[in-house]
Order: sequence, then structure tokens, then C-alpha cells
Amino acid sequence: MWGRWRRATTCDGAVSRGGAMMHRRRTVVALAAATLSLSTGVARAAVKVSFQPPPGVHLSTEDLPPHYFRTTSPQPTIGIQADGGAAVRCGLDVLPSEAGPCGPPLPGCTAALCASYRPSSPLAGRPASAHDLAVTVVDSSNQIVAESDQGFTVDGTPPAVTFDTVDRDNPLRPVFGFRVLDDQPSAGFITVTDSFTCALAPVHANPVFGRCPAPPSDNELSARYRVPRRHRDYRFWVKAVDDFGRTTTAHRDYDPVPCALKVSLPHRLRSVAAGILVRVDCSYVGTVDLGLWPMAVNGRTFARSPAQTVSGRPLLGAVRLREKGSHWTARRRLMMTRSFASQTLGFHSVRFLLTACPASQLNPCSDRHLDASWSYLTFTARR
Repeated sequence: MWGRWRRATTCDGAVSRGGAMMHRRRTVVALAAATLSLSTGVARAAVKVSFQPPPGVHLSTEDLPPHYFRTTSPQPTIGIQADGGAAVRCGLDVLPSEAGPCGPPLPGCTAALCASYRPSSPLAGRPASAHDLAVTVVDSSNQIVAESDQGFTVDGTPPAVTFDTVDRDNPLRPVFGFRVLDDQPSAGFITVTDSFTCALAPVHANPVFGRCPAPPSDNELSARYRVPRRHRDYRFWVKAVDDFGRTTTAHRDYDPVPCALKVSLPHRLRSVAAGILVRVDCSYVGTVDLGLWPMAVNGRTFARSPAQTVSGRPLLGAVRLREKGSHWTARRRLMMTRSFASQTLGFHSVRFLLTACPASQLNPCSDRHLDASWSYLTFTARR
């Protein structure tokens, strides 16, 4: 059985995976150099078997020989050497008793017995697949004199990058969560290390990758950036590189202020009561709430900031916009309720707050949205 892998993140931006030791089918004859007893009672030294992995592989040197290796080749050629015996038999992912003929010796082999093994067809490498080459050495009487095996993995995929949700508690300092995944199965003491770097830039700018600025005390993979308060598209990038040098670059887009308000502001209260034509240009948000609030009446100020207004003043009118797509534009007429419209016409002047914010299950731009992600503007209308 394969051990389950453990995942850890190093301070230099790397993801490591390791697992428990694989149970190998190595006999005492192959590893401990035990003595074989023949039917005549005469003892002789055990035959030793060694393997030559193909070029470019990565060895797990912490394991006992033959070292488990990883390769990107779907048909690796593995050299086999024995210091005695008459013939060798090979079998992939089978019992030693089910092994068949091996391939020809590799060039330059000087051992007493040489052979090789290459899978007859490409092995699956998407996702990575683990295999075990069983080798049996027999003598001239077709008696088994040694058994050994070589474990290896075919990894045909670069690392994968996935994104978690963006932490918008402070939209001007967003935290981007992400994951760097390798489909390498754990086996033996093998360790796979994938490094990664991050970048944040306007959508059409070239990213400059560097160390991911992670929030303090954050054990997950994440990056925090500071952005200005403006309606602008940004692109967060992650570049992951595995131990074979294969690279995966992925991104997700972000706008700290998802919607921009465009309004022809009315100067008369009767125009406000008749409805305000509002246009919004939005990015990466599907539902937006528009709201109208009173900040001051007849020169008397009730609230000095948008947050105070939304928290303590009545909502005069609201409309919810729903659109599809990453970028969209909509026009709606924002109407006050009939009772508030009647009251408004009786005042000399009113200072209004017009807001646009990501929708919630509560009122538009409720306490949940008292942050820098909403767009707003203020204006004064008179009788």
C-alpha cells in the first residue's frame, strides 16, 4: 500500500510532499547477501542485482538501493545487472513468478549478466502513475537465485494552480488564496518540491514575479497586496515550477471597487423624487445594489460620512441589478418610495448619498459593506 503524503509549505515559497516507505518485494537473497543452500548441501554467495535508471530521472536517495525514481518519460528504459546467474526475467506490476523475458543489455554493461526493460507501450502519466519492475535471476537449471524490484513513477503533468476565494475584509488590501498541487503519488521516502512566485499588475501590464507577500501567521498559501481605491482591473498571477523545471502560470482577476457610478446629478428636489437615471460599469460581480440616503435636510447634517449615513439614516430608495459576464454596464432609474418622495418635496434642500455596492441579503450597502469596495457620490438638491 502507498503511504499518504504530507504537505508542508517552506518559507522560500515551496510545497513539499513525502510519504511512508513503500513495501518492496525484495528477498533476503537480493538485499542481505544471504547464502543459498543447494540440494547438494554446498553453499555459495547470493547473486546481487542492481538497476541503472534512465537519464534525467530524480532519485529518492534516502531510500535503500535500488533507489526509487521519478521520470517524465512514459517509456523509460531501465538497465539491469547481475553478478551471476544464467538469465533474467522481467515483469511490470506483476509477481516475480509471472515475469517474462527482459530486453537486451544496455551499451557498455560489463556485469556477468546484463539486460534491460522498457514498457511495450507508454505508461499513463496524467495523473502520475506508480509502478514496480520485478526482476528474477535464474541459473542454468532454471532455479531462482535472486529476486529484486525497482519502483518508479511516471509523472507527465506540470504542477497545477488553483485559486481560493479572495478575502475582501479590506478590499484595498486583498488576500488571494491559492494552491499549488502536484499529482505525484507518495512512495518510499521520495520528496517532491514545487516552488512558486506571485505578481499583481493591471490586467494589460506584464507581471513581475517575486516572493508572495503572505499575511502574518497565515499557514495557507496566500498573498496580500495593497491597491488604490479606484475602479480598475487587476490580475493576480501565480507561477509554479516543479522539480523537473516544468512551469504552470495561472491568474485570476480582481477589482477593489467593482462598480463605477455615472450619473447626471439633479439639482431640483422634484427631479430626485421623479427618479434618478443611474449608469453602472461593473467588473467581476454579478449583483449590485443601488441605494439613496439622506445626509442633511434644510442645512441640518445627520451624518458626515457615507458609513455613518448607511448605518444610521433611512434608505430612501433602492434597486438591485443582476447581469452576467465579467464586465457589464447597466442603466436603471432609482426611485424613492412614495412616502419619502412626498416628504422630500416639502424640504428646502436635501443632501443625498448615492451608493453602489456588491449585493447582500440585507439592505443595499448595509453594515456588511461598510468598506472601501462601494462606489458612492454625494449631491445637494433644492426646491
